[in-house]
Amino acid sequence: MAGESVSASLRSRAFSSLMLASTAFHDSAATGELLSRLSADAEALQRVVTTHALNGLRGVIMVGGCSLAMVSLSPKLCLVSFATFPAAVLLSRHMGKRIKARQRAVQEALAAAAAEAHSALLNVRTLRLFAAERLASERYDERVRAARDEAATAGLYAAAVESGVGLAMQSSLLSVLAVGGQQVLDGALSYGELSSFFMYTLFLGFNAGNIATAYAELRRAAGASERVLALIGRPPPLTGSGTLPDCRGEFAFENLRFAYPTRPAETILDGLSLRVRQGERVAVIGQSGSGKSTLISLLTGLYEPAGGRHIAEIWPRLALYELAGGRVWDLD
Repeated sequence: MAGESVSASLRSRAFSSLMLASTAFHDSAATGELLSRLSADAEALQRVVTTHALNGLRGVIMVGGCSLAMVSLSPKLCLVSFATFPAAVLLSRHMGKRIKARQRAVQEALAAAAAEAHSALLNVRTLRLFAAERLASERYDERVRAARDEAATAGLYAAAVESGVGLAMQSSLLSVLAVGGQQVLDGALSYGELSSFFMYTLFLGFNAGNIATAYAELRRAAGASERVLALIGRPPPLTGSGTLPDCRGEFAFENLRFAYPTRPAETILDGLSLRVRQGERVAVIGQSGSGKSTLISLLTGLYEPAGGRHIAEIWPRLALYELAGGRVWDLD
């Protein structure tokens, strides 16, 4: 239930953030990639919350209890059993960073595959007209193989963490048998105490393995959820007052400069000045690509200019993006 709640909350908040994102953001982001963030990325975090986080918490509690019992039986032998732990911790931290990076790459590759599939399915008629179905399949297969390779690398790193912890625990058991046996021969420890200590060490090793697995999965989830959390953390570009004041019906562009975010080197408007007063009718005429539609996009707040001044007084002090004018950009 907790995992479902977390996943639902993430998806809802991420979608709300997408709805408030700027037009420039949507121009540069593929729809399939955004859908991947809403689905695959949120699902990766859900798996950790429902399974691995609980196993890790249970492992921490059991390790703490076993450690206290071992200290009460023989502090010296307890130090011997914990001698290999620092190496296991260092290995886990080192590999954890790599797991996170690789899982982030996995999610990016899956997003690229989703974007490729969305584009192909959206334009399937065009692909058939040009007999390009096989090419589209090859491109999608390439993206899927990239995700598979990254996932395999992340799996190897996770296996290295678990193997390292397992090796540390096996070394700890051998050390306990060697040192504990000598203590029994010296009369410092009884057979029953050694047997109890050995059993506690076994329990500790088992739960330490659970902690290692949970840690590896948490690092995977951290890498997988970075993109969706970054999406949620994006501040909305515009805020409105929510009230429509009286209209004055006037706007002006002064020395306006603009280029689309996806084509920053291609200037659409350069030094444009235009004022339309209340009651005037103005026709903007030009060839295709000269910026006629761009003027409307700037007026309605879909984009922000790169320079110049834009004063919209159709609805003063209310962003046209939210049924509002009155936006003032002064970028010089």
